[in-house]
Amino acid sequence: MKIYTKILLFSLSFGLFSCVSTKKYNELQNQKDYYEQAYNDLKIVEQQKNECEEEKAVVQARLRQTEQEVADLTLRIQTLDRSNQDMLHRYEDLLNQNRALVNASSSEIRQLTEKLAKQSDELDTRKERLDSLQSELALQEEKLASWQQRIEELQAAMNEKDSRMQMLRDKINQALVGFSATDLTVTPRNGKLYVSLSQNLLFKSGSDDVNANGKKALQQLAGVLKSNPEIEVMVEGHTDNVGTASFNWDLSTSRATSVVKVLAEYGVDQTRMTAAGRSYFQPVVENDSDANKAKNRRVEIILSPKLEELFEIIR
Repeated sequence: MKIYTKILLFSLSFGLFSCVSTKKYNELQNQKDYYEQAYNDLKIVEQQKNECEEEKAVVQARLRQTEQEVADLTLRIQTLDRSNQDMLHRYEDLLNQNRALVNASSSEIRQLTEKLAKQSDELDTRKERLDSLQSELALQEEKLASWQQRIEELQAAMNEKDSRMQMLRDKINQALVGFSATDLTVTPRNGKLYVSLSQNLLFKSGSDDVNANGKKALQQLAGVLKSNPEIEVMVEGHTDNVGTASFNWDLSTSRATSVVKVLAEYGVDQTRMTAAGRSYFQPVVENDSDANKAKNRRVEIILSPKLEELFEIIR
């Protein structure tokens, strides 16, 4: 490039200081233009060469970087390959161990399987039993609910009965106002009313004929009983221990019968009444004094509500 530049400058100098013809001048001018163009082309080529050198340097740098990356990747691949080989060896070892465990535990597995099957059968049996118990429990709960309802009905009926008996007691007390408490008492006991009439109110000593004062009391009592036809009547005769048992049996029975007859005369339905003699075997106190013997000589009229409704509920 420097040689071409020198030649061009020499030519120009030669042209300026020499006298030449027009033809020669034109030739020289053409040569000048040619060399100038060649010079410019060379400058362009040189610039392109420089650019190529720069690109070459970049490419070489990239190539070196790529070569380094390839080297790094190769190293990583080698490392991974070794790691993979180690993993394969470990896998083979584990696989062999697993096979050994499977072979060694096959008998245990069979035993466990048999045990599991047995437990499953037992579980099915227990489940069936549980289902049966649940069904039985449901049935018992239904029965319990039914019994609860019947108990409530029975309680209501008993409350109604108690209420009626209390009303009956009040009516009897009102009807028998004026009689001495020594001769006549009305006592509730065990769901019943006990109307106790002394011998002095009803009979003479040793007699079974009801006297006038006793008939008055029985008449007033009969009025209450007729208005309460649901009440059953038990008439019991009692004596003291004076005399033989045979005599006292007859006397207590005949006195109870006499009272029943008087009540019937005053309109009490005979089918509601029962007479019984108790002799001296059910004293209210010991027969150890005249006063106590007088208490034992009595007729008790036991009034009981009919229990058919309660029995119907219990059934």
